[in-house]
Amino acid sequence: MLIITNQNGSVIKELKDLDNFLYADLSGLKLPKADLSGTVMFQANLTGVNLISADLRLTNLINTTLDNAVVSNATFKSSKLDKASLKNLDGDGANFSNTSAVHSDWTRATLIKADFSKSDLNHTTFCDVKAERAEFYEAKFTHANLSGTVFRFSSMLRLRGQSAQFINTNLEQVDFEAAQLTWANFSEANLTGALMRNVKSNNANFTRANMTQANLNQSDFDNANLSHATLVRASAFKTNFTHANLRDANLDKASLNGCTLNLAQLQGAILTNIDLKAVNLKGAQYNEDTVFPPDFDPQENGLIYSKQPPQSELDRVSNVNDTPAGKKTKQSWRNVVKRIR
Repeated sequence: MLIITNQNGSVIKELKDLDNFLYADLSGLKLPKADLSGTVMFQANLTGVNLISADLRLTNLINTTLDNAVVSNATFKSSKLDKASLKNLDGDGANFSNTSAVHSDWTRATLIKADFSKSDLNHTTFCDVKAERAEFYEAKFTHANLSGTVFRFSSMLRLRGQSAQFINTNLEQVDFEAAQLTWANFSEANLTGALMRNVKSNNANFTRANMTQANLNQSDFDNANLSHATLVRASAFKTNFTHANLRDANLDKASLNGCTLNLAQLQGAILTNIDLKAVNLKGAQYNEDTVFPPDFDPQENGLIYSKQPPQSELDRVSNVNDTPAGKKTKQSWRNVVKRIR
């Protein structure tokens, strides 16, 4: 039996048969520790509801509104939250493992120590969320927007985050080991001390990201953009940076043993206090602003002196439209290239 009370604690209804709550309006109700497992709440209104420690396993919550709801320590294991709205949700310690929540909106939710193991969060909006020490083992975040979220000390082991947006996200000491992050955007993200070992990050964007003391060992950053990134004291043992853009990046005191930087763009990069003898630098580009260790001869080690703008910029300009502003941009870059050549 489920006893439903209002916000003042008065009994509203006693339910013995919990078949479904299709389109039901349960907003503002107090349902702590309620057993709602297996129920159908399709497109129900649960705005501001109290579901602390409630059991919602195997529940159908597709298109449901849970804005401002309190679900701390509740379990949603194996439930369906596709297209649900969970804005400002209070879900600290809640269990969302094995949940399907495609196209759901978690904006400004609080999910500290929540469990999203093996959940499908593809195409979700997960912006400005507080999710410190949360569990995302083998979760799916492809094409999701996680901008501005705090994930400090969380586990994202074997995460699938292809084309996800981690812009300006706090990922300090997050475990990304064996994650799939191709084409993801980490621009201006805080990845200090992050564990990114055996990660696939080719074509990803790390522009101006802080990767101080990050572990990038044996990962793939082929064709990735790390321009202006901070990789001070980072570890990149046998890491692949082929074709990577490291213009103006700071790699001071980084460990690059066995690293591949061939054909990388190193114009303006800081490579001080690094042993470059065991690094593959063949075909990498540098300019007068690149800072090498003392007594290191770049040309003897296969690097190429170049002032030319990176090919990515030239490609971008070639795709600029023919509006007056676009034509001006193209002409400006043509003048730059002409002067350089």
